Amino acid sequence: MTNTLNFRNSVQVALFVHELSGQISDGMWENSIPHNHWKWLIDLKLEVNPDSLGPNFKISRKYNFANSELIGIIGDRMCNIANLKENGVSDEMISEFNKYSRHCLFLEDDYWVKKRKKFLGYFGTYKDYEKACKGSYDLKKLKRELIDMKNIVNNFSHLKINNHKCKY
Repeated sequence: MTNTLNFRNSVQVALFVHELSGQISDGMWENSIPHNHWKWLIDLKLEVNPDSLGPNFKISRKYNFANSELIGIIGDRMCNIANLKENGVSDEMISEFNKYSRHCLFLEDDYWVKKRKKFLGYFGTYKDYEKACKGSYDLKKLKRELIDMKNIVNNFSHLKINNHKCKY
């Protein structure tokens, strides 16, 4: 059986893919106990399925995605991801450009020249990129989304083991 995690909407999936999974493995929860808590991310299938929210497997710890310290450090970046997704930007482009800034347009080494060409080919201009980064998500709306995601990921009550509800 494939480990699947169902979220309510595509913005939640994008936030998980482009930020929160990395925070679980290498960021906020990097050295958390149990030390192998992140292994559930390997070969994980993410889906939008509001009728069957949460994981179809047991996760060994709980995560507070709405942690004020986390939002204080990367909240603006997560708003950017949410707004890009809400505005129909592809996951590939979100992954590559969710942290892109105007100064990147002026870097001249080969890496940045190639990246700038791809950026301009997709967005057109930096102004168009800025428009794509604007949307309904501000820190307040982001926090509500993260609270929902926390509840979705941490809720195991739908799992049954030995015909008894799990108690987590």
